[in-house]
Amino acid sequence: PRITNKKKGCGLLPYPDEMDRILFRVFSELPVDLSIKTRLGYAHAGEILEVLPVLNRYPIREIAIHPRIGTQVYKGEVNLEGFTACLEATKHPLIYNGDIYNLGEYKRLRGLFPTIDQWMLGRGVLMNPFLATEIKGNHIPDHIKREKMRDFHQELLAVTTNKPSDGKNRLGLIKNTWYYMAASFAHGQEVFAMIKTSQSIQAYEKMLPGILDRPFASADQTAWYFKNAIPHIGKIPPAGESPMLLE
Repeated sequence: PRITNKKKGCGLLPYPDEMDRILFRVFSELPVDLSIKTRLGYAHAGEILEVLPVLNRYPIREIAIHPRIGTQVYKGEVNLEGFTACLEATKHPLIYNGDIYNLGEYKRLRGLFPTIDQWMLGRGVLMNPFLATEIKGNHIPDHIKREKMRDFHQELLAVTTNKPSDGKNRLGLIKNTWYYMAASFAHGQEVFAMIKTSQSIQAYEKMLPGILDRPFASADQTAWYFKNAIPHIGKIPPAGESPMLLE
């Protein structure tokens, strides 16, 4: 609200005339290409259909669309019908963004939108750092994945050591990373619960090797973690809890 109430971010979407005024000024002076990332609207999905005719009047390079409305933040399902309507209403190349959390979901969306050839992965890459490689059709053996993830977390420990912060803040940075990356492993909610309860860097370092040796998550487990454990509402299901969205 601190942003959208000022007609900034997706808060500008209900005001296509003002967007037209801004773009007219921008394109009269901008020496480089411009791309736009947007949602379907702020309060309702139909707002984008009033905006796209305005955007069609300008030489925009491409438009990335996340098919939710602003008031949703990241809750609820993506609106694929709304994205389809955008395909029909724009003359610009579109990039799809939203809920690409594993290879299977990417393939499903690719089948629904065969004309889309650019994809913004977002949180899916935080959950699985190898997702882009998998989408390209390249296979990485599990032992190589573990080696790369081990190197990453060792580097993360080294980098946060140099942060001008106390141990608690340093541990918080590490936990923020695992909030997503726990989805890489089977029963990710258990993985994050273990890390979340760490009270010191030393305790975290002690458990890290065992975590990195756990089995990798299946596609179904990754999907469950995405839908139930990271809906950006500040809660995560305790280990063993039934899969349901926490409110």
